[in-house]
Amino acid sequence: MDTLTDPLNLITWDGTTAQGLGIDIGVDLSDYATKTDLGVSFDFIISKDGFYQANNTYNNSTNWKTIEIYASTGSVDYSLYGTISDTGSNLITFLDKSRNVVGSVPATLINSIHTGSANIPANTHIVAASTNNTNQSSSFVKITSSSDSVPSINAELLRKADSGYLPSESPKTLKQVEALTKIVDLVSTLFPDNGFYTPSGDYNPAETWKSATLNDISEGTLITYRVYSTGSSGGAAIITYFDSDGEKISSVDATGAGVTLKTGSSTAPSGTVKAVISTFAANVSDSNYSYTAQTSSVINDIYGELAKKENISQTRILTVSKSLPPGTLTFNSIAEALAAWERGDVIEVYSGIYVENSLALPNGVDIRGIGNVEIRGYLPVTSTTADVDAKSTIDFLNSGTLSGLTITAKNMRYPIHSDFGDPKAVQVLNNCRIIHYGNKEIYDYRVANNIPSPNNAANVWLAQSAWGCGTQAGSRIQLNNCYIESYLRAFSTHNNASYDVTSGYSYIECNNCQIVSKGLKLDGSKLPFSPSVFVQSLASNTDDVVVLNNCTVNGFIVLQYTSSDWREFTQRIEGNGNGHLMQIRHTAGGNKTMTYQTTSQNSFVIKVTSATNNPVVPSGNLVQTMFGSTYDSIVGSNLIKGYVKGRKKHSNVWQDINSYSATKSITFTSGSDTKTVTISTTLTSAGQLVTLMNNAFGTGSFVAELYWTGFDWWPNLSDEVGVYYNSGTQDILRGRAVKPNGFSDIASMTSSDQAGDFFGIALQDIPAGSMGYVKFKGYMLRIWADGLFGISLSNGDQIGVQADGSFAVGTGLIVSECVSNENISINI
Repeated sequence: MDTLTDPLNLITWDGTTAQGLGIDIGVDLSDYATKTDLGVSFDFIISKDGFYQANNTYNNSTNWKTIEIYASTGSVDYSLYGTISDTGSNLITFLDKSRNVVGSVPATLINSIHTGSANIPANTHIVAASTNNTNQSSSFVKITSSSDSVPSINAELLRKADSGYLPSESPKTLKQVEALTKIVDLVSTLFPDNGFYTPSGDYNPAETWKSATLNDISEGTLITYRVYSTGSSGGAAIITYFDSDGEKISSVDATGAGVTLKTGSSTAPSGTVKAVISTFAANVSDSNYSYTAQTSSVINDIYGELAKKENISQTRILTVSKSLPPGTLTFNSIAEALAAWERGDVIEVYSGIYVENSLALPNGVDIRGIGNVEIRGYLPVTSTTADVDAKSTIDFLNSGTLSGLTITAKNMRYPIHSDFGDPKAVQVLNNCRIIHYGNKEIYDYRVANNIPSPNNAANVWLAQSAWGCGTQAGSRIQLNNCYIESYLRAFSTHNNASYDVTSGYSYIECNNCQIVSKGLKLDGSKLPFSPSVFVQSLASNTDDVVVLNNCTVNGFIVLQYTSSDWREFTQRIEGNGNGHLMQIRHTAGGNKTMTYQTTSQNSFVIKVTSATNNPVVPSGNLVQTMFGSTYDSIVGSNLIKGYVKGRKKHSNVWQDINSYSATKSITFTSGSDTKTVTISTTLTSAGQLVTLMNNAFGTGSFVAELYWTGFDWWPNLSDEVGVYYNSGTQDILRGRAVKPNGFSDIASMTSSDQAGDFFGIALQDIPAGSMGYVKFKGYMLRIWADGLFGISLSNGDQIGVQADGSFAVGTGLIVSECVSNENISINI
């Protein structure tokens, strides 16, 4: 039984078959164990009904059994029952990582035992062996391989690791491979997010609730739950299921009044790709849920622990030193060590300055600085624009860990260029210094020597980020105790267009980092502000996250919108302010020429508001053309009127309406009020469309407008933004002033209150009797303050609260002032 050693106790053995993780992994395993030599690296197999036919298609016949063994090199000895009749059968089928057939051994006899051997071809990842059920007792397969094939398996495992993963502790057994990619009945007590979904599918961000998002759910997944919830006050959904478009499919709704324990199970309906499960925050410690994971995403939190428990790999240490003579495992440059690196190796770099650039880090690398280590990237002033644009000191494109290193760049793109090609990659940086010394030297040379285009001064790489990053779906990045400095953008990141949403959102976390921008242009002159943190959205289709935890930032958060998607900004910033970060919007579309502005108004949607509190329901053949495949229809209350808001960019709306060949008609209904808009003219702008709609509505009915999507986004810094209960009698509209009301509640504020009553600014509509987000401290860009959106501010301008709670310059109850680049201060 050497081939079934199980140090993690993942497998149970009854003498005939093995059971592990909810699946049968044995095919007459008592016989198999004595006849097969899989080697220490390959002691885990899976089995299933069916066989591969000679034409390489799979037949699910229950009269056949196929075992799959993970292997990529070596040879196969076999004794298997097959036939060449009908469509024929493959005795052995070789599959790559995408399960494409790369080779096979077909049957050559009719209904007979075939005995032979075959070499495993290149690109193989899985060896599938098939035999007829009635002949299992006389069938066997033997794979002779070496640990050389382990890296190809671990290459796929590493990208699934959590942020605490150490490559040196990579598991080497296939039992663990399967354990990490198919986990059954995963029990979790993690409810990391605030809020819950209502039975109507609306999201309520109340901090009195906690929820968990399960991104590895599909049709038929059984979720067993133990949660606390209430069916009163509008109700709550225990579980809400969503499709690939983010639309609600169905939900398990709470019942009864009062907070009570709810237990049971639910099966995910057709079309499900995600579920959200919620519980009452006060009872979260006694809540849990379990389900069968359908993808590998659930392994992220347990992978490192599994690897550490196994601890069976033999780690090689590759030493890089300026003073030691080169040898088998000793090198004088980092590039040489990377060329010799194999999966599981650790590269230790000893004190010195290593002048190297374009270091492409392999997937799973672990580089550790010993002493004072600087990896210095530098290009001469005579370098071409193509070289400068393309070359960084380190190209960090996959998973890996960097520790204790100083990484610099000059006359180059970035010190670290982290732009993923592989979804779900994991990167960790510990105690690193990342510094871009700017491209002024090469800029001055080109000016002094009048170098012509394309190598002229105007084409010098401008971004000069210290950390230059582009994320992919599911990627995870963590920077711990790092110093990040640049002449311009210190910490710069963007998502990418059209993520595969099944891989989840991207997540970047900076812990205890110092982020410093000198705020200098290429010629060395000062910018009006320092863009320390630069975050760009490219329409990933997921709500990606940038977290700044206890970080010191000397300048501004800069937000760049270049998306044509309705969700103009899809990267959320969370964490704590630690010095009250100011925000500034940036509208440049590229890296060569950069202009800074205080607003970015390039993404609007159509919004139609009712004269009553009833929701607005559109119908007719222009609904999707005007609003998109999904849209928001909201019930109003008090001051907040019902409305419908689209999710399609304004510039696409009027052009698509022009292209629509059928009758162009759309009807809006709100309670008893119904209006129809028919479009018979060729549109030239979204503004023209809004005017046409309002003319059709008339007075006292619906109102159409272009709604800026930026209103629905804000940096969520926990020491500056909170969720509060509106216990007043009036609704609080987005962007208006609020005051304390009682011990911990809020109410709407007017110019008749006292200046000392000013508590903050509502970041969303907060109906009376409801909870919502409030910015209560720090700095806020004027666009989020109602009344200041369309004007310009100068430093020192006094900001006053008006009678309706909105803001104006120099009038009303003065509670704030403009302090820098159109940011206003709140309680500072």
